[in-house]
This record gives sequence, structure tokens and C-alpha cells, in this order.
Amino acid sequence: MEVPGAQLVGAGSRLGSTNPWDAAFDPTGRFVVTAGTGTNTRVWDVPRRRIAIRFAHPGTVRDAAFSPEGARIVRTSTDRTARVWDSPTGRLVKILRGHRGPVSTAGLGPGGEVAATVGSDDAVRPWDVASGQTVRILRGHRRPILALALSPDGSRLATASEDSTARLWSCEICRPRSELSRLARLRAGRLSSAEQREYLPE
Repeated sequence: MEVPGAQLVGAGSRLGSTNPWDAAFDPTGRFVVTAGTGTNTRVWDVPRRRIAIRFAHPGTVRDAAFSPEGARIVRTSTDRTARVWDSPTGRLVKILRGHRGPVSTAGLGPGGEVAATVGSDDAVRPWDVASGQTVRILRGHRRPILALALSPDGSRLATASEDSTARLWSCEICRPRSELSRLARLRAGRLSSAEQREYLPE
């Protein structure tokens, strides 16, 4: 059976990928997602020792990870995008565009509603997945960012960079845009004019 954006494939005897350099379990431990130097990302059914889903992604895939409950997968690539997929069906949910260079790694918050990405342009980008829009660009690192971790509750981000620093970011802003708009209405009297225009759309 085929589903949009992914191909269900036959048996495989090894948990591997084309020169794999990243792997992550889903929360149940049944599935592993691998990313390698090719354009494919594979989700492996561990008990059955076979590929469950294979995704194609332009550019070389750099990183892949599940959301905390396993509902979605995010993958990064040298094509300057990150892509979010529905884990059970393999459906492409959203392409996240905005980085000016290769995207090195990404994480997903609860439910896969919020993503965070980093890359060679020194920017940390939290995303509202539903809209595909960057929530805010976080800057501070002075060299390419190599690693990112999003806490399971989505409240904090940790990043590590070639500038020899690791940074911890408060991530209250890392919420779906609909939730940000709700919070903004509650705090409207304390928002600047620019914040009101951004978070309180007409």
C-alpha cells in the first residue's frame, strides 16, 4: 500500500540506512527512524526487523526525530528545509522554510504542533507547524549551531554551537500561533504595538 509522501516497503534484515549518522526511537521503542547521507529517511519496525515507511527528502538528510508521544517525525536537510511527517501514515504535514543554509537538527514539542530548528546560519527558529511560520528567530550563537534539544513539555530549548558554547532558552514563545494569540489577548495591555500586530491579527 502507498500513502501520500511515503512508500511502504518490504523486508529488510538490518537496521541501517545509506551511511546512517542519526537514529531515534519512538516512545514505545517499537520503531526507529534513521537518517543518512542519502535522500531517504527510514522508519524501522524493530520487532519485525523490516522497514515500515520510507520518506524521500530533497538534499542530504541530516537529522530525524519523533515528537515526544511519537505522533510525528521531523527531518532536516541540506536543502535548507525541515519537514514534518505524520508518523502512523507517512503523510507530509508541513515543509518549514526560512533558514539561509543547511538545517542541521530539529526537535518537536508535544503533539508535534511546535518544532524548533537550527543550522549553519546561526539562527534558532521555533515554528508553528500548522501554519509553517517561524514564531521568532532566536540569536546569540556566533558560529553554526550543531545540536538542539527541545524539552518534552516544549518549555525549554538547549543548543550547542561551534562557538564553544551551549545555550538554554526559555521557550514560552514556542507554542502554536493560536495559543500565542489567546495568551496575547489576555495580556493585550502589556504588549507593544509591534507585538499586537504580530500576535493579535485582525
